[in-house]
Amino acid sequence: MKTKEARFRQWNFFGKEREKQFVILPQAVFVSHRRYTTYENMKDEFARAVDALAKEYPLARVARFGLRYVNNIAIENLRNPFAFDDYLSPALLNANKFFSAPELLTRLFHVAELKVGDIDVRFQFGFPNQDYPAVIKRPLFVLDTDAYVQVAHELAESIQYMDRAHEQIQLLFEASITDNLRALMHE
Repeated sequence: MKTKEARFRQWNFFGKEREKQFVILPQAVFVSHRRYTTYENMKDEFARAVDALAKEYPLARVARFGLRYVNNIAIENLRNPFAFDDYLSPALLNANKFFSAPELLTRLFHVAELKVGDIDVRFQFGFPNQDYPAVIKRPLFVLDTDAYVQVAHELAESIQYMDRAHEQIQLLFEASITDNLRALMHE
């Protein structure tokens, strides 16, 4: 069996404190934020990068655009790692009530996929357990939402998809949390 080695150049650009990263690969461009401020700031930075690339490569087309938010919700001072009732929608938490002994759970994670026009949404949520395979001891709930399109389009069109993807993510996030969590987030 023959193998062919392919070499490519990867460009990495970082924020001043390495809180964000912009990566250019031959087949992909992505941005990663470790500290999130606002959607508007993120969109503006992304739009400027896309505009610069589109000017340099006016025929560039992309096959996929995605926007993903991973929200790790950790509430300090919770004695029970499943006691998120005051902070999250009961509909998201009902599965752990199914088990007669939730203190024996080692992981409880769900995946839901939706189709909203040409936007696909993958919503993963639950108790991931960083100490797996040990039983869940830390109060951590994750809301991981990836909204994406798999439609070939010009690079500059990614911005319109970004707004539509963000709208779907925002709807799921707002439906997932309670006013108590909103208040904690704004402290």
